[in-house]
Amino acid sequence: MKRRILSSLMALVLVFGLLPVSAMAASVDATIVRTSLGDAVLEKGTPRSSSYLRNINVGSIDKVTNEPGLWQRLPRNTLVGYGTVTPVNYAVPKTGSVEVSNPGVIGNCSFSLEYWTGGGYTNVPCLQFNYKALEVGTTKVTVTYYYNYGLINIPDGRTWYKETATFTVTVGEQVKPTGKPVVSNFTDEISLKCIDDSAHDASADFDDSSVTEGYSFGDIINNDGANALFPIDEFPWMCVMTFNTRAYLDAYNSVLSSNYGTHYLAENQDAEKTFTFYSRGNKKWSYDSKALPVVIDITHTAPTPKPDVPNTPNGDQIIEDLGDAVKGAVKVECVNKTGTHSAKTYDLTAGDIGSITAPAKNSDGTYTVNVTIEADEYVKQYSTDTGVSHNLKTGAASSQTIALTYNAAGGKWKATGPAPYVTFKVEHEGIPAKPDVDKIYKDGYLDPDGHPYEGEGGSKEFAVILKCNKDTKHIYGFNSLGLVDGGYTLGDVEPNTGANKTDYPYTCTMTVDYTKYMKQANEDIQEKHPADGEHEIVAGTEMTREIVWYYNSTSKWSVLAENHRAPIVIPVTCEKAPDVDKLETAVENAKLYVDCETVGSHDRRAIALNGYDKTTVTTRPYTVVRTDKTATVTITNQQAYADQYKPDGAAHTYDSENRSNRDTFTMEWKKGEGGWNWYLKGEPALIMTKCTPVPTEDDVKKALDGLEKGVRVTCVTEKNNHGSETYAVKLGLPENWRLGEETNWNGHIGYEVEAPTSSFVNLFSSEHGKHTVKDGMPETLRWVIYWDGSSWKAAANDNPAAIEVEHVNAPDTYQVTVKNSAATNSGAGFYEADKTVTIHAGSRSNYTFIGWTTSSGVTFANAAKADTTFKMPAKAVEVTANWKYTGSDSDNDKDDDYTLKYVTNGGKVISSETKSRSWVKDYEDLPTPIRSGYRFEGWYYDTRLTDKVTDDVKVNKTVVTLYARWSSSETPGMLNDEDHFAYVQGYSDGNVHPYGLISRAETTTIFFRLLTDEVRDDNLLTSNTYTDVTNDYWANTAISTMTGLGIVQGRSATTFDPKAPITRAQFAAICARFDTGVSSGSRTFSDISGHWAEKYIERAAELSWIQGFADGTFRPDTYITRAQAMTMINRVLNRTPEDEEDLLEGMKVWPDCNPGDWFYLAVQEATNSHDYKDRGGEVWTKLIRDPDWTRYER
Repeated sequence: MKRRILSSLMALVLVFGLLPVSAMAASVDATIVRTSLGDAVLEKGTPRSSSYLRNINVGSIDKVTNEPGLWQRLPRNTLVGYGTVTPVNYAVPKTGSVEVSNPGVIGNCSFSLEYWTGGGYTNVPCLQFNYKALEVGTTKVTVTYYYNYGLINIPDGRTWYKETATFTVTVGEQVKPTGKPVVSNFTDEISLKCIDDSAHDASADFDDSSVTEGYSFGDIINNDGANALFPIDEFPWMCVMTFNTRAYLDAYNSVLSSNYGTHYLAENQDAEKTFTFYSRGNKKWSYDSKALPVVIDITHTAPTPKPDVPNTPNGDQIIEDLGDAVKGAVKVECVNKTGTHSAKTYDLTAGDIGSITAPAKNSDGTYTVNVTIEADEYVKQYSTDTGVSHNLKTGAASSQTIALTYNAAGGKWKATGPAPYVTFKVEHEGIPAKPDVDKIYKDGYLDPDGHPYEGEGGSKEFAVILKCNKDTKHIYGFNSLGLVDGGYTLGDVEPNTGANKTDYPYTCTMTVDYTKYMKQANEDIQEKHPADGEHEIVAGTEMTREIVWYYNSTSKWSVLAENHRAPIVIPVTCEKAPDVDKLETAVENAKLYVDCETVGSHDRRAIALNGYDKTTVTTRPYTVVRTDKTATVTITNQQAYADQYKPDGAAHTYDSENRSNRDTFTMEWKKGEGGWNWYLKGEPALIMTKCTPVPTEDDVKKALDGLEKGVRVTCVTEKNNHGSETYAVKLGLPENWRLGEETNWNGHIGYEVEAPTSSFVNLFSSEHGKHTVKDGMPETLRWVIYWDGSSWKAAANDNPAAIEVEHVNAPDTYQVTVKNSAATNSGAGFYEADKTVTIHAGSRSNYTFIGWTTSSGVTFANAAKADTTFKMPAKAVEVTANWKYTGSDSDNDKDDDYTLKYVTNGGKVISSETKSRSWVKDYEDLPTPIRSGYRFEGWYYDTRLTDKVTDDVKVNKTVVTLYARWSSSETPGMLNDEDHFAYVQGYSDGNVHPYGLISRAETTTIFFRLLTDEVRDDNLLTSNTYTDVTNDYWANTAISTMTGLGIVQGRSATTFDPKAPITRAQFAAICARFDTGVSSGSRTFSDISGHWAEKYIERAAELSWIQGFADGTFRPDTYITRAQAMTMINRVLNRTPEDEEDLLEGMKVWPDCNPGDWFYLAVQEATNSHDYKDRGGEVWTKLIRDPDWTRYER
């Protein structure tokens, strides 16, 4: 026994506490290939180094599954002047690699730079190969790594080397160690600590010569997993070392009592202490060094004498004495071969302790009691934890005993060996089959007279009863659920997760379909009791019902819920419930009457409620309110039916003041000759009307006289322009004016009046000489006259109408070009011969005008004046204003300005560009002018538009002028066909709904978006007269603006009906209103003759904006789909990519619009904003940001 200082003792423990553990090593036949890489740049590390090192191969060692491996190599080299050295710089593991030939044997392979201590070496660099054994077998491993020696001015001293090492790893079976741990080399691992005076502390070796039988080893057993440092999969074996604290105390007293006095075990010091060793099965034992030293508490104070015979303990004393030993004391293990549940351990509690025997004295003088542990509560808890009811294994005892030994020194009862001390084996039933509900789901049922109800065949047990709520004698039963195909379905048998899962471990849910039993009952009634009539399930009854079956090993399958037990009663009725679908059909076919009081011959006529014109009336003109078996129908738009009342061809309007009007009628659900249906109850609705006269020629002329302005004719010829004249409409109406078809003008009955444009051109020519209509002007002008209830009034979309004409046989003119002029109006232009031309030089900063010069042969009135004149010859003239620089000397090196001027010839003005030196304008950067109603065809160098600009423009003269050329555009001038932005957006569900209908508000909004910015800004409105388009309605701005432009019209002056779908005819009319031309009748369809939109449809077809169907029809009253609308709009705008290759990757796509769909290209064009090039067809060049319409749309 030695007197030590505790810190010295701990130092020794840290050095020797962990035994080095070798893993699967390289075999002795490992091969290494070394390759020089020169000055290759690799990731470097700087390990500690040592001279004169040697290679070490740890040969073959018996392996244990899941043991991490260690392969070590110390690369060395002999260098002149240095001897044998080891590398300084390593590049591992990122630039290295590991390859395994058979990955099934080992896994998680890697290697790292570590340090080796052993065999006379300390902290020398090495490579550690790490792996996890997976299964028994052999595999080849190849490791690649890099290093250099870090030596300067020595050949190969800075060279990087690559080495490839190949070795074999063999994984064998786990082998139980054959020998227990050897502790002869453990020093000072027992610490006796005096709790009264630390100066009396001492230490001893495990095998201290002064200690007699100080310790003993238990058996080698399976690792219990209690220590996380030694996981079971790596250390499958353990051996417990038990120390006799009394033996070490006796040795202490025998050696040191003369110095420190007699010591005793402290009051709470156990008579035994334990220490555990762990093994991988390779004959080596490992342990937790932090658990050392083993401390034994001693004291100067002698213990209170204990009675020789201990008292019989109670449950609470046993729990207190055992302390931590109660944890996991009881084990419950499932022994089922299939569906086995994991074993669980539970703490011992006083409540689970049964009988306790009286202490019995053993031969060695100790005392033992047997404690009975009851199984019941532990089995219940196990059933709860696993969710499946378990019972003790058949034949197993309901209790087991634990033998406890009394420790006289400590005065406590102790258990022998590690927990668990008892194991209860349990089992559970297998998963049961589904319940056979055809056999067990039955019960008796009493009929209305209190007698057991008997069904077909005399059965009195029933699973399903159908009970009529109108006739108590109508009762039908099925004595088995299985009598009706598909009447019920059974789900899977599932573990019960409810509160009663212990008593009923399994459930099965049955779904009963009432409709199946009702159908079968009606078939049986029709065959056997036809007088009872057809029945149906009472309205409001759920058509299916879920019933849960519970399984118990005793009662088997049963239904616990009282209201779910047999029989299932289904409420039915022989009175058929009102059919809402039939109501809609019945109302549509119901008749109302329209009558006229004005003319006696206009007799009363019947019109079906569904007989209104759906192309003009898109909102149903009546409402239906149902209350159980009656329905009240109210006519809300009487004019819709008055429009269909045309006796003798006379139009009629609704007479709201007539007291004979009946706006409502009633429908009743009852059984009639046609069976159960909705029938008229009482009188039908009656609509009274007034006649609207057909206008005469005098009516037309008188109405047109009322227009504030008529037609404005404007001469647009540059030579001898004759200005404008405005004429009253009546002056231009010749004999061939035409009264068109009846139309609806803001809720009034009206007629279109057309007159040829040439009538007004002739008036202008009579005053100003021969003029002709300019190309592109309409051939026909159009007005509307309408009946306001008392007289005919006239209206026009454009007031006054505008006609552009050109002068015929105008005299020749010649061009005057003025160079270097600084005046806003230089006098340049076209002049007739012999006319006096006035030219202006203007003024320039730092310059003085010094005179005019010309090479055209003209004579100036005064060439020295900045403003002068000359007489125009019969040829072109070019004059130049000359200047002298009068600025400061520092500016003497400045050149004249060089200006590129743009003449847009009627297009929007483009500012000139000026630089102080000659320069070049890139062809691609030339601006594109805009002119409403025209298409820009390019820039030209001359006024006659013969010399086209096809390359970069050299601005090497004082002024270079470009002239714009135009042609009549096929796209209406009000619409933007230059910017190909997205004008259609998808829906919130991510689709574009190509087959969906498009509403009046949506159509109006699309065309509003497509207006040019100038037209939209100049005509923007935010209010209207429609009561159904309020200021906060999302499309209010679009509807207000387009109504103001005359492009769209309301149903009446106060109704727009924005949500109604739009027809093909209405859509064609909107398109045609953007064009001022008149149909020639060359394009028509077989089904539009006499239609209100006939001319609109024909005009749009002539412009190739719309198309009909293959059968020659147009189907004008058919609602248009979103895909059809996008297709037509793209034709109007000439936005027509020809195939998918013309589009771009990254564009928006839609799940309901795919390549191959007839509308695919049209939808993609309409929903993606993009730049494009015209290469004989539209080709996209770049995807761009969509416009922000939120400033117009709420």
